Amino acid sequence: MSGNSEPLKIPMLNCPFCRELQSGTLPDFVDADLGSRILHETNRFVVIPDISPLVPGHVMIVPKAHILCYGAIGVDAWGEFAGIVNATRAIIREHYGPSVILEHGTRSIDDVADHVSHAHLHIVPAAIDIRDSLVNFNTTSIASLSDLSWWAARDEAYIYFESCAGERVVADRIVDLKRLFFRSEIARRIGIPDPLWDWRRHILSDNLRSTVATLRAANWKSHASA
Repeated sequence: MSGNSEPLKIPMLNCPFCRELQSGTLPDFVDADLGSRILHETNRFVVIPDISPLVPGHVMIVPKAHILCYGAIGVDAWGEFAGIVNATRAIIREHYGPSVILEHGTRSIDDVADHVSHAHLHIVPAAIDIRDSLVNFNTTSIASLSDLSWWAARDEAYIYFESCAGERVVADRIVDLKRLFFRSEIARRIGIPDPLWDWRRHILSDNLRSTVATLRAANWKSHASA
């Protein structure tokens, strides 16, 4: 499974991540008085807290370029991407414990009303496993994040999950995926009631502030990522 040399791109009109990265400020609907939420960055990527972290330490890795999914990043960016993933996971482990990784990779033709079509990889410090929620889809075990290029090259939507133990699975042939799938599945497993897990209805501001305070003070240089 080999990656493309050029990322798949779509127009960034109305992309909230593009707007936030360009402005350097939080979206207007978040009342957290934090300014920028960037915790760490490399040439191509930033680490930011989830807009409403389900638990303290819930962060995302977001590319500065507007691409659909991490399977679509160019081969020249894979080393930098692997570095920032490893660095972020090490920092999260130091401050919060083991984490899982999740991504919903979209297609260029997807209706994404409840999903931002700008790649974002969730890292969540929670000892959970959502693989039982993927049984209705086609699933494939993979060896590396770089294997996601196989799905991106076919412009095929996918769900990626990596367990605390490093077991990696991709689900595709996705039909009738419920809205905010990751958030609802994580919330159900860690006991967050409806509607508190839904960022469109409730922002977990205390988790957001706590995550920013802790991870801005973290020693990112000790885990140089690129």
